[in-house]
Order: sequence, then structure tokens, then C-alpha cells
Amino acid sequence: MKRQLLVLCLVATFVLPATGVSLLQAKPFKPSAKKLKPSKPAKPFAAKPKPAHPKPGIPKPGIPKPTWPILPLPPKPPIVVVPSVVPPIIVSVGLVRPVRRTVYSRVVVEKERSVKPARIVKILDTIHVLVSQAGKVHKVRLLGLDPVTSTEVYPEVHAAALDYMKKEFEGELVYLGFDEAVGTEDEQGTRLAYVYRMEDRELVNEDVIEHGFAVAATTYGYDQKRDFCRDQSIAEKSRLGVWAVVPGAGG
Repeated sequence: MKRQLLVLCLVATFVLPATGVSLLQAKPFKPSAKKLKPSKPAKPFAAKPKPAHPKPGIPKPGIPKPTWPILPLPPKPPIVVVPSVVPPIIVSVGLVRPVRRTVYSRVVVEKERSVKPARIVKILDTIHVLVSQAGKVHKVRLLGLDPVTSTEVYPEVHAAALDYMKKEFEGELVYLGFDEAVGTEDEQGTRLAYVYRMEDRELVNEDVIEHGFAVAATTYGYDQKRDFCRDQSIAEKSRLGVWAVVPGAGG
């Protein structure tokens, strides 16, 4: 028995330290009582189907939104300024009377119950004419005019004025327009009127002033006073009619 113990001591002293295992430290191997569970088989990979119509407005992750080029705006059309045109005087028998009024640079026509055409049968002088209307003859003074020519003063201009007026207006159909501010007749029973030629609506009163055969009346007020004074200034600067022989005219 003593020998066996001695052998074991020698083995423990010389053999086991070489292997790095000490009898005192070594523990007997005990098998584990737990059982390992078998691993589940992996499911096969199945890709998700893509939708046929993706939702609008939601971009896909990782894909940048498309950017559209900014096109320049078309140039604006140029602004065309249409010049203001004064409407012509409208004359209609029995509906309106051709009395021209200027209201804010616009020509208007006053209405009257009855308008009858007349005919100039004779030129008396530069401001008086005889007209035949509805079977009656009336003496008419051209409203807004004062005479500047006569047989005693500037006889050559007076003769030229009568020749012109007879050639242009004698025998023509006309309309008579009256001014409310003046009235239709003077104290002698002479009619005071604007005389319009029926063919082209030419105002005889204004035409006489434009040719320098009369001047615009300034002693009383009437509708066409401003226009007649303007026409007189143009005739004076152009040295027409009496203004061609008046000293200092047109200055």
C-alpha cells in the first residue's frame, strides 16, 4: 500500500506538471444534461411584387425628382396708341338738328322735333344769305360772324368773297342750326343760324372765316365762339382774304 502511494506521488510530481495539468486542479468531465434544439430550416427568399401603378406624388427613395428647364416668357406685344378721332356730325332729317357742340373734345348733336332742309337762293353779302324753306323765303344771318369787307372798305376782297361764296354755296341744299344761347331771330326778324351744307355737312359760317372773308364775333356768346376764333387766327397767320391786305396781319 505504501508503495502505491509513493508511485502516485512521483507521477503527480514529475509527469503531470509537464503536461500543464495538476491532479489537484483537474476536474472530471461530466456530460451536459441539456439537449441542443435542432435549427429551423431557412425560409426561401421571395421578392415583393411591384405595384402596377405607383402612387402619384411620392418619389421613390434614392431617385431624384426630374427638373424641368425654365423657359423664358414670350415678349409682351407693343402697346399701340390709337389717336383719338373726333366723330363726324350726323345729320338726319326730322330727327336731329346739326348744331355742333364740343364737350371734352367730343362732338355732340342736339335733338330737335322737326328739321326741314332749305336751299340757298342768293348770297347777299359775306354774312347774309336768302334761303327758301317749306315754300317760304327767309333772310338768314350767319351766326358768329362780323363783316370786315364791303364795297367801300377793301372792295377787291369783298368782290372775291362774293364770287367764292356764290360758286361754293349758292343753290345748295342746307340745314339751319340754331343756338340756344342766342335765339333764332334778331329784332329785325332776321334768322340767326349755323348753315350746314347737306352734301358734305360743311359749316358755311366756319368756311367764310377760314378764307378770311369775315371775322369771329366777340360781342356776344355762342357755342362755336372758341372754334371760330381759332379759325380766324389760322387765316390771319396764313394771310388769307382780308388778312393779305391788312397791314401787320399774321404777326
